[in-house]
Order: sequence, then structure tokens, then C-alpha cells
Amino acid sequence: MTVAAFAHTHKLFDVAGFAVDRAYLSSSSAGCMNLPVFAIDELKGIMDPDNDLIFVAIAWNRLNADRRDLYLRLKREGFRFANLISPLATVYGEICGDNCWIYDHAVVDFRSKLHNNVIIKEGAYISYDCDMADHCFIGAHSFIAGGVSVGEQSFIGIRATIFDDVRIGRKCIIGGATVVKRNMPDFSKITVKADNFAITRHSEEDMESKLMFNKNVR
Repeated sequence: MTVAAFAHTHKLFDVAGFAVDRAYLSSSSAGCMNLPVFAIDELKGIMDPDNDLIFVAIAWNRLNADRRDLYLRLKREGFRFANLISPLATVYGEICGDNCWIYDHAVVDFRSKLHNNVIIKEGAYISYDCDMADHCFIGAHSFIAGGVSVGEQSFIGIRATIFDDVRIGRKCIIGGATVVKRNMPDFSKITVKADNFAITRHSEEDMESKLMFNKNVR
């Protein structure tokens, strides 16, 4: 479901339009879902700074780096961000940041914290006293047990399970359907291979090249 459709279906916000960098603005992007498409550099002349919010609607491309970079750039320019929280989600914990997207039927339990620019897909469960750092992506129907911390810009795949009190480092990749029972250092990756799993270390630059949304490369 697109951001605009999500916001419209749940009556969260009135969506005024879309925006891209001017280099990507063309005649074919003159309208989307019957809404206008603007160049990002003209938004300040269009938006009401006291009432209008923006949302960076980028998923996990380049290990969330594309979403992080645009979010930080617009933050520096003084824009204010929306949080998109489904009324079908259950949030007992604290949303400490902005530009967070919590999908339908996700659960954030008591004393858990979400920081800036976190996406939690449908049906994911974040248990008691967890901490999700900036720019994370939590896959659909994943289960994060109590006391877990997930480091900045990490990716958790669909139906992954992380056991209690595990520490996931910065810029880590946890593959779909993976079970994690021990801590993972920064810039590491764990995936399921047949009946076994393997944790491998990578450079920071290599980790940011792992997830390519437009090529479906993990």
C-alpha cells in the first residue's frame, strides 16, 4: 500500500501531493493519483510551515540509506515530518521521533521506544522494553522479544525472530525467517541457508550496498 493510499484509507492526513528532486521531474510525473507532483526545491514556497508536514516514503533501498539521507537533508532544511500510525496498530510504547510508519496490526509493547525514521511493517511484534534506533526497517510479521535493541539503520526481514535481550548492532541485516539468539556486531549479516545460518562481517560501505530495492537485491 502506498503512503498516500495508507493515509487516505485510514483518514490520517489530507495528502496534498508528492515531491521529487527536480532532476526526476518530467512530463510523465505531472500527476500521481490525481494529485500534483512538485520539485522538492519549491516546497518551501508552497507549504505552510505551521500546518503542513512531509513524509519520506522510501523503503529499505541501500540498507535504508536513501531514506536516511533524504530525511536528514529535509530535516536540515527545516521541514516538519508526519508519523503514519495505523489505527489498527497497537502502540503502548513511545514514539520518540518522526517520519515513522507503523503498518496495520503491528504491536509496540510497553516501555519500547521508536526513534526517528523507523518503518514497522504489518503484523510485526515489538515486545516489552525494546529500542529501535534511527532509520531501521522492521519486516512484516517479525517478532522481537523483550529487551532487544536494534542499532541504527538495521534491516529485519519478514518473519524473523529475535530472542530476549539480544543486541543488534548498527547497519545489520537479519534475513527473512531467521532466528537470532545472540548479539550481532555492527555491520554484520545473518541469513538462513538450508538448516544452518551464518553471520558474516562486512565493511560499512559494503553493508550500504546490500539492499537495492529497485533491483530486489538483499
